[in-house]
Amino acid sequence: MYYNEFVKLGIDAPNVTQGKKKAICPKCNGGSKNEKSLRLYYESGYYQCHRATCGWRGFASKKKEYTRPEWKNNTTLPSRTVKWFEDRGISQKTLKSANVSVDEKGNIEFNYFRGTELINVKTRYEIQGNKTFKQVAGAEKIVYNYNSLEGKKKCIIVEGEIDVLSWIEAGVSKEYGIISVDQGAGVVGSNLGGKLDCIKTCAIELDEIDEFFICTDKDAPGVYLQTELARRLGEYRCSVIDLPKGIKDSNEVLQQKEFDKSARIQTLKLQLKNAKPVDVGGIYRLDIDTKETMLNLYDNGREKGKSTHFKKLDTHFTFLKGDVTLFTGIPGMGKSQFLRQLMVNKSYFDSWKWACFVPEDFPADYFFEDLVHIYTGQSSDKEAKDRVSKEDFISAMDFISDHFFLIYSDANPKTSMSLPDNKWINERIRFLKLKHGINAYVKDPWNKIAHNFQYREDQYLANELTAEGYFAKQFDAAIYVAHPVGTKIMKNKEGEYKVPGPYDISGGSMWLNMMDNILTVHRPNKVGLPNDRTVEIHVQKIRKKKVVGKEGAVDFFFDKYKSRYYEDHNSHTYNPMEDEGKSISDDEDLPF
Repeated sequence: MYYNEFVKLGIDAPNVTQGKKKAICPKCNGGSKNEKSLRLYYESGYYQCHRATCGWRGFASKKKEYTRPEWKNNTTLPSRTVKWFEDRGISQKTLKSANVSVDEKGNIEFNYFRGTELINVKTRYEIQGNKTFKQVAGAEKIVYNYNSLEGKKKCIIVEGEIDVLSWIEAGVSKEYGIISVDQGAGVVGSNLGGKLDCIKTCAIELDEIDEFFICTDKDAPGVYLQTELARRLGEYRCSVIDLPKGIKDSNEVLQQKEFDKSARIQTLKLQLKNAKPVDVGGIYRLDIDTKETMLNLYDNGREKGKSTHFKKLDTHFTFLKGDVTLFTGIPGMGKSQFLRQLMVNKSYFDSWKWACFVPEDFPADYFFEDLVHIYTGQSSDKEAKDRVSKEDFISAMDFISDHFFLIYSDANPKTSMSLPDNKWINERIRFLKLKHGINAYVKDPWNKIAHNFQYREDQYLANELTAEGYFAKQFDAAIYVAHPVGTKIMKNKEGEYKVPGPYDISGGSMWLNMMDNILTVHRPNKVGLPNDRTVEIHVQKIRKKKVVGKEGAVDFFFDKYKSRYYEDHNSHTYNPMEDEGKSISDDEDLPF
């Protein structure tokens, strides 16, 4: 299946479509004996050289093949089509500039170009007076009027092609890129991931825009789309264009025949000028919207944190949007591993997507393989007794690929390329939020981030963690891992390590002050009974006790063969991924 991709990597690969084959490694040429040390896996695209002095490995990238429609240039429109658009305030000049065409049956075609290449065609049909749309099967998803983004720093985003034409008609296309999502709005409350693939594929271009002006339909699905677009693009650079009362979309403004066309165009321009920035925090007053929020809280109570899907742990800690949480613990006690169990839980049950800065777990396959092990509960090691099947392994890789994104810097301290600081990492997190809609992020560990201590550490931490707190407000979870200082790690009279706290971390008082939640992962018997897998989770700080949880400790057991954690439940253990349906869902009241 991956023969062509192997050849592109310079591998003299056997021309087969499946199975496992050997070849000479192009990196080491098989050593002095020219041995066929490179293993090729045709189903997955994986390759690995088994010579100890080489070890070249990776996955051959199979570029997705898209259907490309043929551009027939049928832009000389029949009079009835021209009249149909004129009734909606759209001139022939605008239709020509946007390459609007018709098919052989006279149906309207909205053509999606990237440069001079036709990427997709969306055809408008009318069946018994009801409109419906059809796109080219297998075509790549991009935004409509993509080319308008070139060289622009401002962009208007709408819900449909005719709304794009309306803003072009208004004469603002010199200053603004004007684009539309390709599939309209979705059902309120649904996952818009698939509907926003056009945003995903254009993420690099959209990331260059400084200001977005969102003008979706003013019905419930349109407002829902507006909210998700602002979240993806970053609320700080988004404004919302309101429309006159009773008007549903941009094109309806141009259809108000009781006013002359110049007045209708001026109305659109005025609404653009008066666009309101999306709230991202700042100064508030007790206005009408705030009063409604407070009344809702009075009637229904404040929203509580989201479940970890461990029953006992939920009584002490849950995920509250905007909170910053610290995980700490003595090295080797399993804090990163326990955190990954929680991450997989949230992805498995709630479809959360994670951005992960975990530089100690590189190369990437090491990190992702660990997540696959947690997800399947089975090792992929060749010597494992209960080894995961290849089918399940591939399925798990697909799941992990959809929900976890690794951030890693190839910076070299011996070169001019700078090491990753929080600014560099946050830029990538923000980009992943735009492109993939991530919900949460992890930075593990803090000491692997480049820190520029131009002044005292406590002052630096106060400024840095304050900035991180503001950045975290737009995510469902923001988690940091920090190690205790070695000299502060203490033992009790039995020789076992004492449970460390925030004061044992470098700059401890600032961590205690700035974090919303602090959890310590601890193995109480590690010294005396090194094979004992008892794990204690000490919840040492909860800022918002009414909605998140309360301080305390929860006992767990770690099964190293399954790479999973289990709560101790009075003589039996519990893991939500194995007891599906018994965990507390986000819709249930938590027990505190």
